[in-house]
Amino acid sequence: MKNEKCKMKSVKKPVRMCVVCRNRFFQNELFRLQCGGNKELITFRGTGRSFYVCKECTGSKKFVNYIAKKCGVDKEKAKLFILHFSFYT
Repeated sequence: MKNEKCKMKSVKKPVRMCVVCRNRFFQNELFRLQCGGNKELITFRGTGRSFYVCKECTGSKKFVNYIAKKCGVDKEKAKLFILHFSFYT
C-alpha cells in the first residue's frame, strides 16, 4: 500500500469555436455543418471541410452571410437553406 491515494483520471471534453460569434463551446453543444457538393447546407457526412455553429447564432444575419460566402450562393438562397434545415424543424 505504497500509493494510498486513488488517482482520478481527468476527462477532457473537446472544445470547438462557433464560426459566427467566435465563442468557444463544448463540441456536443454545437451543430457541425458543411456545404455539400451541389452548393447546399448539410450536416457533416464524415469527409470534407466542416464548421461549427452554436444554437444562438443559427438565426443571425452574420450566419446568413457566412453560408452565402462559404457555399457560393446568394443571400436569399442561404436564408432558405437555414430556414429549411433540421435545427428549425
